[in-house]
Amino acid sequence: MIVDPVPGLLPLLSPDQKESAETHASLLREVVNFSTHMLNVCASATKGRGEEVLGLIMMFRHSIEMLDATAELVKIGAIEPCKILLRSFLECYLFINYIFEEDTEIRAKCFMVCHYKQRLADCFMADPNTESGKKLLATMKSDRFFSGLSKYSSIKDPQRGIAHFQSVLNNPFYKPISDEYDKMVKSKKKKFNWYNMFNGPANLEQLANRLQLSGVYHQIYREWSGLIHASDIVRGNYFRLNTNTAQLRPLRTLNEINIVTSLGTSFGIQIILQFLRHFSPGDTKSAVDWYQKIIAPRMEILIVGINPIVDKATEA
Repeated sequence: MIVDPVPGLLPLLSPDQKESAETHASLLREVVNFSTHMLNVCASATKGRGEEVLGLIMMFRHSIEMLDATAELVKIGAIEPCKILLRSFLECYLFINYIFEEDTEIRAKCFMVCHYKQRLADCFMADPNTESGKKLLATMKSDRFFSGLSKYSSIKDPQRGIAHFQSVLNNPFYKPISDEYDKMVKSKKKKFNWYNMFNGPANLEQLANRLQLSGVYHQIYREWSGLIHASDIVRGNYFRLNTNTAQLRPLRTLNEINIVTSLGTSFGIQIILQFLRHFSPGDTKSAVDWYQKIIAPRMEILIVGINPIVDKATEA
C-alpha cells in the first residue's frame, strides 16, 4: 500500500505556486547549463598548466553540482533544504575568490596538498596495522551501528595508497608546500585549513573580511550553519494558534524562494566570470552578453532588488 502524506504538512503546490517555483528554477537551470559549457572551456584551457589547477576546476564543478541540485529542489518548492546546498556553494565561492585574489598558484597548491595529506591520512587509517588504523578499528567495534561490519574503509590497498600519496607530496612540485604543512602541524594544537598556510586568514570569517564579503559570511553563511548542524530547526517552522496549541509549518513553502534564486544566480554568474578571466579571457565578453540578454531581464522580473554584486561582476 502506498501511503499518502498528511495534506497540511506536505501539501501539493497550487497552480500559481507551481508556476512560480518552475519559473525560478528555470533561471537557476539556465545558469547551471551555461556553467557546464564554461567549465569545459576552462578545463580545456588548463592544458600545459601545473596540476594545482585541478583543485580550482573541482571547485567550479562542485559549485555547479550544488546549484544543479538547488534548481531541482526549487522546482518542487523545497526551499529550506536549498540553504544547506547553497552554504556549501558559498564556501566554495569564498575559496575561489581567495585563490584568485593573489598568489593563485601557491594557494591552489595549498588546497591540493591538504587534499593529498587527507588522502594519505585516510590510507594510514585504513591499514589495521598502523596506529591510526588500530584506533579506528577499536572505535568502530564500539559503535552500535558499525560494530557488525567486517570492513570499515573502501580503500582496497592502503599500503599502495600510502606509497602513492607520499610520492606525490615529496615531488618537488609540492614539496615546499608539504613542508609548510608539516611545520604547521607541529606548531598548531588544533586542526587547520589550507587557507591558513603561509600566514593566511585564521578562519573563514577573516577570509571573508579580507575579500570584503563579511556581509555574505554573517548574514548567509553563518546564518545557515544552524541548518547544517540541526541546531536552528525551531525558528519559523511552527506558529501558535493560541496559548496552548501550535501548528507545524508545511514542509514546502516558497517563502524564501527569491533569496535562494538570487544568491544562486548571482554567485553562479560571478564564478563563471572569475574562471573565464583567469583561464579564457577571450570568452568573457560572450558570457557578459549572455548575462545581459538572458539573465538580467529575468532577474528584474522575478526578484525585487537585484544584488548589486551581480552588476559589478559583469563588468568586462
